[in-house]
Amino acid sequence: MAVVHDRAFNNDALFHSESARVEAKPSLQYLPYKDKTAVVSDAKATYAQANNIETRKRIIQRAHELIGTPYSWGGTSGTKGFDCSGLLVYLFRSEGGMEIPRTTVSMINEGYLSVSRRYLQPGDVVFFDNKGRGQVDHVGLYIGDNQFVHAPRTGTSIRIDSLGNQYWSQRYFGGGVVLMKTHLHEADDCSTEHCLFYVSVFWDRFPLLVCRRL
Repeated sequence: MAVVHDRAFNNDALFHSESARVEAKPSLQYLPYKDKTAVVSDAKATYAQANNIETRKRIIQRAHELIGTPYSWGGTSGTKGFDCSGLLVYLFRSEGGMEIPRTTVSMINEGYLSVSRRYLQPGDVVFFDNKGRGQVDHVGLYIGDNQFVHAPRTGTSIRIDSLGNQYWSQRYFGGGVVLMKTHLHEADDCSTEHCLFYVSVFWDRFPLLVCRRL
């Protein structure tokens, strides 16, 4: 049965204070981390950076600055342009020092902390099924007020769109907090022998160690 995690959000002018239900995918086990300072290797620095609302604000601010940058398939830089996932990889790396999966598909396959649409917060990722095949093929950055920043497709530029728009509303697949690999190789909480460990990019929202069974 899926593990459900309830966590109060930060009470901030930009980030609403509410609770969210996060359900584990079949291949994931979400482990509440009892002591967020009890980390090993350079994962400690990663957690410290992620545990900061200001990081999210910088990511969103930089996303605004990139509006108008041309779409470029495979692009991950401001000089050459971005594709949809490349934009998010760049934002999380440049403004948060965090490495997230490179492609939209890998973000889904490696797992993310899915929250209901009404609990989305600025800095979350939002996924879409543009082709209507039941498969995610597009991703954007939620910035609040039902809006998201994204790099739509070839021939367009980075822009802001609304989840309330009929096109995007009909193609909305889900959203939440993306996961990143840690440098942890073992944990007392994990009973699975062969697994990889992940944490949410926003540790303050979801202080979870995520075990992905291989």
